[in-house]
Amino acid sequence: MRIGLFVDSVSTALSDGENYITSGGIGVYAQELLSALLQEEDDNEYLLIRGRPASVPLVFHPRVKEVSPSRPLRFVNRTGLWREWVLRNEYIELLHELTPIAGTIRWHKYPLVLTVHDVIPLFYPELFTRLNTLAFKAFCRRNLEHADAVIAVSQNTNQDMQKFFPGTGNKTTVIPIAGQTFHSIHPPDLHVLKEFNIHSPYILSVATIEPRKNHLALLDAYMLVRESGYDLKLVLIGPKGWKNDEIYHHDALNKYKQDIIFTGVIPPRLLEIFYRGALVFIYPSFYEGFGMPALEAAGAAIPVIVGRNSSLAEIMGDSAYYVGERPVGHEIADAVMDIIDNQELKNKLCLMGKKQAARYSWQKTAQKTLEVYRQVARRGQK
Repeated sequence: MRIGLFVDSVSTALSDGENYITSGGIGVYAQELLSALLQEEDDNEYLLIRGRPASVPLVFHPRVKEVSPSRPLRFVNRTGLWREWVLRNEYIELLHELTPIAGTIRWHKYPLVLTVHDVIPLFYPELFTRLNTLAFKAFCRRNLEHADAVIAVSQNTNQDMQKFFPGTGNKTTVIPIAGQTFHSIHPPDLHVLKEFNIHSPYILSVATIEPRKNHLALLDAYMLVRESGYDLKLVLIGPKGWKNDEIYHHDALNKYKQDIIFTGVIPPRLLEIFYRGALVFIYPSFYEGFGMPALEAAGAAIPVIVGRNSSLAEIMGDSAYYVGERPVGHEIADAVMDIIDNQELKNKLCLMGKKQAARYSWQKTAQKTLEVYRQVARRGQK
């Protein structure tokens, strides 16, 4: 079978021969899923359609053909026109769109599988631009109507989807994903941290710098921890999002400017080092469709603090230290100090986190996704 995979707005870069994602969780999903699919079977071929100009391939493999628009045509892709032009010139037997908000033009007749990661703009429209929220609702509804099968990455996302789009229940399968794969063989070299001016213990968070990720509460918590006498740095990894002026003007950045490190996006080999070296990982997000970074930190045997909301309780089980549904600074600070001061609690969270992360794997994701492909293909042949 020749399968088309369409993913919009994913960027890649190359570092020391390693191609990696620079544009967030959906890109990681695309790369990890495709890599796992190629390991799971030997027959299928994949046409990877990128919606953004790309000089670095998502995956290097002889069974993968990758196409992306030239820069002048990028705006055309937003309507779906460029994707449809590709599909008129490339034969496939099934199309899997890895995000629910692809362009609205749809001339192809191929069976369609659609992955929904979350419907957060519909829950928290104030955290997004009005145009983004309206476009998300319109595109998501239209694409769900066209889909032959829908994949939700968590039970929580499935439940959320049914609230806004109740007609999708009979064609939705929940297929959990996993954390990003790290390929280091030897223990990571923590001396690399010194290149980032990190010479003391640090708190870590990995997320796009935008309101939904709740960096304001995290910075409030950091100030409280420092004022309580704990000499720690704060490391924030992730790209810049939107509506983040208030984050970059927080009082903590004036008072502890030298101790708060924004790294931007970094390659997986460095990300793993940051996970392994952290004292505590904090993920204070208001809402998540899955919560990949929290699971990655747990897999690195780091105590994880999250809000008890959305999919986070489902994915993390009893392995995390939970704070409120909408985490605020003082409760995050209390959680950090509780973990630091209680070695038994810290050891328990590390052990349980590693066990919880081991329950998820991209091979399981690929196996279940292949079954959805086969079911849809069989229905299309009737």
